[in-house]
Amino acid sequence: MTGLNEIGLGTDLVQIERFRDLPLNAPFYQRVFTESEMDYCSEFSDPAPHFASTFAAKEAVIKSLPSNLTVSLRNIEILRDEHGSPSVHLLQDTLFRTVVSMTHTESHAAAVAISFPLSGSLDTDQMRKLLNGTLSEIFPE
Repeated sequence: MTGLNEIGLGTDLVQIERFRDLPLNAPFYQRVFTESEMDYCSEFSDPAPHFASTFAAKEAVIKSLPSNLTVSLRNIEILRDEHGSPSVHLLQDTLFRTVVSMTHTESHAAAVAISFPLSGSLDTDQMRKLLNGTLSEIFPE
């Protein structure tokens, strides 16, 4: 259990096939994903790995936040920059900053998230290196 002054770590692993079996017009997508996430994932010829990794990232974010914070999946937005690097946009105030790293294979998508209090002075680049190292341990090359 993460307290309000502690760093939190969350991970999630998702089977991509679950998203291949779910039609894009299923209500699940509107309940879980924002419009920009839907647009991003849908632009790929095979959107399933992108939906799965985005879902895994949202779950990892929830797990990284203190247990006394209630954040819905829809209030977590996973955005990508021009290079495809993900960032977390929380659509409600949590007093935490969260960084995420995502990956997928042909069958699974994984994500690791670290949340830390906004009042802290942690270096985001150091956090991202830690996340990438953790994912390398989950999915060794």
